[in-house]
Parts: sequence; structure tokens; C-alpha cells
Amino acid sequence: MKIIKRIRSKLFTTDPINNWDANILDHLSDLLKKCIFQLLGKLVKDKTLKVFISNNGWVHLPPEHALPKIKWEHPRYDTVLFKITKNLSKYFNDLHVIDIGANIGDTAISMLNYGNAKKVICIEPCNYFYKILLKNGKDYNLEISNCFINDNIDINLQISDDSRGNAVAEEKSQLSNTTLVRTLDDVFYTIEPRKRKKIKLIKIDVEGYDINVINSGTKFILNERPIIFFELYSFLIKKKTGKKIQDILSILKTNE
Repeated sequence: MKIIKRIRSKLFTTDPINNWDANILDHLSDLLKKCIFQLLGKLVKDKTLKVFISNNGWVHLPPEHALPKIKWEHPRYDTVLFKITKNLSKYFNDLHVIDIGANIGDTAISMLNYGNAKKVICIEPCNYFYKILLKNGKDYNLEISNCFINDNIDINLQISDDSRGNAVAEEKSQLSNTTLVRTLDDVFYTIEPRKRKKIKLIKIDVEGYDINVINSGTKFILNERPIIFFELYSFLIKKKTGKKIQDILSILKTNE
């Protein structure tokens, strides 16, 4: 089994000093890659491998996850956040970050390893990624919560994965297999007071629900004035919430 994991790691690693040609993914057809990863996935019980991802570190991830390929094609992908935390750490020695939409924890790990953050509080609603996040959490002492952040907590949501690294939220009428929904204010004010003051950055990556997350934490944002890092993807925002980018800016201006 150790040999199988080693092969899987070689196929996925973005470490430039590995023994295999770094272009191996480009030389294998998509169909062949899929067959190899499915076969190795069946042979390895835990369904994950631990690989070195550049600008992140050693990370547990599932064989079908898109992160290594994205990092290979876009070397600067996800490097902005650890640069922000590195600069913030010059002014805040014990910097804490809230990572909403943490996925498997790769961004949180980069902020710890390369951005000098002291603690990252990870929030991930998708059970599939949450289980892998728990593995990475043990290695990096992450604080982890399995919930969906939203301004309306009276909705029933089911969260699933698309097998490529994204979580998909769907509103359901039935109550079975739904995800816990909380506001950002609720999350923040249940953190012990001594840790609250150390939170200076919120990272939001929630596939279009960014405005709902921000709107759910207006008390926290107004009182604590954290830096907010989020996506402005107009198509997704409108598709998921029916709102516009201007609506996000209006909320932030209201809390100036």
C-alpha cells in the first residue's frame, strides 16, 4: 500500500524536485489519468494521499481533486492570501484568521506555513471535504467547524461536492441530510473573547454566496474592522443569490 501511495503522490505532486518529469500530467490523457486514479483510489482504503503542494506544504487530498493541476497551470494561484497574512503578521504578532469555505484546508495551511499566521479557524459545510479537512487539521492544529454561513438560517441546505474541489449548495424542502446553517456573527461571538481580538482577516470562498456571508456578520465587521478577502464573481453572485456586486459594496459602505 505504501508503494501505491507513493505512485499516487508522484502523479499529483507539484514539488519541482520530484523524481518524475513535472510534465507527467500533461503527457497522460484525461481518460488514462482517470482510470489510474480510480484504480489507485480503490486500492487505498483512506481515499486520500499526502503530497507536497508548492506554496502550501504537505496536504492530504483526494486523488480527483483539481488543486495540483490548477497549481501547475497557474503557479501564482492562491499566493495572495499568504502574502497578505505575512504583511499583517508584522503588525499583529498572534494573527488569527477565519477561513470560510476552507475546502480541504490548503489555503489555511499556506497562511500558516508561508504567511506567519498563528491560528486559522476553518469553516467548511461539505461533509466530503470536511472529513479531509479534519486530517489536515490534525497536522496543522486547525480549528474546524462543519457548517454553512448565511444571513438566513431558516433554510434547509444540502451540500455536495462536484468531485473537482468545489462544494455545491442546494436548497431543499425536506429536513433530512441538511447542513447546519449559522451566521458569521454567531460564529465569531461564540469564540472565546481572548481569541476574538486576534482575528484580523476573513477569507471567503463560497461559490457566489459571499454577499450572504458578509451580510451575516455586520456586527462583527462593524465592531472589529477585519480585512475581508472575498470573490467578486458577478455571474455566480447573481446565479446563487439574485444580487449584484453593488449590493456587496452597499453593505460594506453601511458598515464603514
